[in-house]
Amino acid sequence: MAASIDAKRLFTRVKNQLVYSDFRRVFNFKTEESKGASILLINTALANIANAVVSGTLYTAFLVANGIDIVKVGIITFIPYMTWALSIFSPMIMARFKKRRTVLLLNSVFYYTCVVLATTVMPMIVKGPGAKTACFALFLFLGNASNALLGSGATAWHLHFIPQGRDRNVYVSYTTMFSVVLSTATALIASFSAQSLSGSGEQIWILFWLRIASFAMFVANALMVYLVPKEYPYAESAAKLKFTDLFSLPLKKKNFAMTTLFCIFWGVGCNLNAGTWNVYLLDTLGFPMWYPYVGSVVCAVGLIFLSAWVRRFIDKNTEFKSAAMFLSVLMLLEFGCTFVMKRTAPLFFVISIISGLTSVGYNTSYNTLFYLNLPEDANKDLFATFWNLTINVACFVGGAMGTWILSLFEAHGVYRIGGLEFYGSQFLTSIKGLWYGMMIFYVWKNFKTLQPKRPYT
Repeated sequence: MAASIDAKRLFTRVKNQLVYSDFRRVFNFKTEESKGASILLINTALANIANAVVSGTLYTAFLVANGIDIVKVGIITFIPYMTWALSIFSPMIMARFKKRRTVLLLNSVFYYTCVVLATTVMPMIVKGPGAKTACFALFLFLGNASNALLGSGATAWHLHFIPQGRDRNVYVSYTTMFSVVLSTATALIASFSAQSLSGSGEQIWILFWLRIASFAMFVANALMVYLVPKEYPYAESAAKLKFTDLFSLPLKKKNFAMTTLFCIFWGVGCNLNAGTWNVYLLDTLGFPMWYPYVGSVVCAVGLIFLSAWVRRFIDKNTEFKSAAMFLSVLMLLEFGCTFVMKRTAPLFFVISIISGLTSVGYNTSYNTLFYLNLPEDANKDLFATFWNLTINVACFVGGAMGTWILSLFEAHGVYRIGGLEFYGSQFLTSIKGLWYGMMIFYVWKNFKTLQPKRPYT
């Protein structure tokens, strides 16, 4: 009898945790706002499943399989960021559309046709690594140029569905968790499939059909996210906007401008070796294709079990202080990556585990920063364009700078120091660690300006 009562109490407790949980409060279909939040969550989940196949290690493997060397991989990686210079025209263009569903949907389909479908089919037609590199660059430029001009227009619409206060941290926490867990699981399964056929001549076809399937998923996802949620009226008209407003209005908001600057620093730093580190691990060191995903797996598991703790940690320590604390750990790990080589493969495994756990906290705190100092009365198209433009330019600068530095090191070849062999990619991680240290100092020096007073306690 007592066991029956305890079981009933346990069932009731679990049911109440599900029904009255943070997740059910934010993600449901009871109101247009919560319905929109739910659609955005589903969009995040599906997009990250598809994106896992067309980015990261699998994207690097696809490029290498098509004869693109490490320096050209770096060049291709930062080309999309160049196109964001065109986004300066986005607010003026989007202000002319009273309804945006159709134009955003067509832009999304065109974007994925260029950056996924065309780049997948093209290597079957074009021969020679030089010609392939040029075609990759062309298709990436066309797709990303369209997205730079039109893609930011979705922000003003979808901001209606993102809650405020503590619920915003809940929203960011769960979208981050779904993103990392599903993308990591997908990438791992795909990596093992491709790795099992490595050297057999079939690997390239596994990657080919995975990319085709991802394209179909991207299109289906675009139909959902641009046709289902309610569309709200947009505030500004074209007559009220001037070209100079794109820079002058955000820069007048000191808190927002300085928050953007921190994220610019992050865009430069994390992209210094974003396109080349996996090439070093897979090509130079010969690690198996799944090895770079160790950190992502740990991060995915950590998000499942640690997200609630991370939200409490951020509530207690504030967004910027939390970001700086987690970033200090990532900084030390970058210095550790300098010593990753064939004979120290276990070191990379340990670094990946610690990095994965630390990324749970850093990603959650970082992903809240756009909303943190965004003025309530701001033109959302304009501020989102300024944010996306500056950070994407920063990512381009980081990728270009990293590729240039790496090319200088690669010209020398292998460095032998103390009986150990070092490559340019290893020295680049030390530079990245120093950059993270500068970011931590920036937060410490400007914390009172960066962190707003909270409307909740």
